[in-house]
Amino acid sequence: MKKNSETGNTININNFEELRKRCVAIGPKFNPSNEAISLEALAKLHADAVLAQETVKEAASDLKKKGNERRVIFNTIRPLATRIVHALGCSKAMPGLVRSMRSIVHKIRGTRVKPIAKPDPVSTDPNAKPNTHSVSHQGFTMMIDHVEDMVALLEVIPEYQPNEEELQITTLTSLLADLKTKDKVASASERNLNNARDLRDTLLYAPDTGLVDIAAVVKSYTRSIGEKEYKSVSSIPFRARDTD
Repeated sequence: MKKNSETGNTININNFEELRKRCVAIGPKFNPSNEAISLEALAKLHADAVLAQETVKEAASDLKKKGNERRVIFNTIRPLATRIVHALGCSKAMPGLVRSMRSIVHKIRGTRVKPIAKPDPVSTDPNAKPNTHSVSHQGFTMMIDHVEDMVALLEVIPEYQPNEEELQITTLTSLLADLKTKDKVASASERNLNNARDLRDTLLYAPDTGLVDIAAVVKSYTRSIGEKEYKSVSSIPFRARDTD
């Protein structure tokens, strides 16, 4: 799905440039009164689409990097929480507090933080549009909440004094801050990618003004010039925006 969508967007942009070149080859006969399909307008639309597509790819690359950084640190939480609850259980903390910690750790173990990417109909591998505010993003937010609860509970248990530095409250407080930072950065990157896709999709698929619809108008106009001119552009394919 991702690969097909990527191919569709790229083919549309490349084929639009081929359409423009063939219009140029028609020569002086290509003289539309509709400024939206003038040679200058076609060149600008193509250049804008190329830039928008490159922006999507760059934003997708950034999200991959930032998302991986977030995933790496979040994946350390479950095993760390297991160690913490065992360290607490070996201390002289009250059984009720240990049970409360086990409840928090149970929530941590059950929180999904693996991203679920739901492809956008017109997106590509950098453009496969993930549902960034779905279960996946909620999972990161919930994990942060659970870690906050865990640290807050440890702070009121004086018996919790592990020798292992990675289990100590100061280290966990630092980890919590890092989790929040990594999530904030990755979330901002997701928003940037979504914004880049929205602009790209508008340029390619907006009714009447998008690249695909403009291409159809150009083909129709060449028919008014002559059969030979129309045949020179009519076979250039353009893929409509997917709807599934």
